[in-house]
Amino acid sequence: MSENKMGENKFVTQGKTKLVTGTILTPELGNLRLVLVPCSEKGDAKSDLYDLLNRKWKQARAELKGWYSNHINFKLGNIQSTAVQSDTWVVHCLCEDKEGKVDSKALVACVKKLADLAKFERASIHVSALMVKAIPSLPNLLTTECINKGTTVYYYEEVV
Repeated sequence: MSENKMGENKFVTQGKTKLVTGTILTPELGNLRLVLVPCSEKGDAKSDLYDLLNRKWKQARAELKGWYSNHINFKLGNIQSTAVQSDTWVVHCLCEDKEGKVDSKALVACVKKLADLAKFERASIHVSALMVKAIPSLPNLLTTECINKGTTVYYYEEVV
């Protein structure tokens, strides 16, 4: 019997990545857009990224507080999405502990769930440079879980 060796899947289209000089409040592309935002077990939305999102989408902060107060599936590694426009969802990733430190296992679980959601919804992922500064391991994780599996990821460098 001959042995079949499974190599790299040549039929999967690689995702793309793009650095955008502009605000994440006006995400690019025409499909569904998933804006990635980290949150902590404290349930408060006190971060530079939430302050930025609050300028346009106040319901993102309110939904996080509601998710925290209900405590339904509110544990490290879970995600919760909030529709802020018809084609834009803010995805809260519960990957920080009560001290505000990133839990690496929870981050991996969040990114895997985000990748599955993006694949199912045929969406693109949008990440602010503020989040990349807070979590330096995030771009490598997004590359392995999302871009290599066909999902497009946009990075936004906020213009002051």
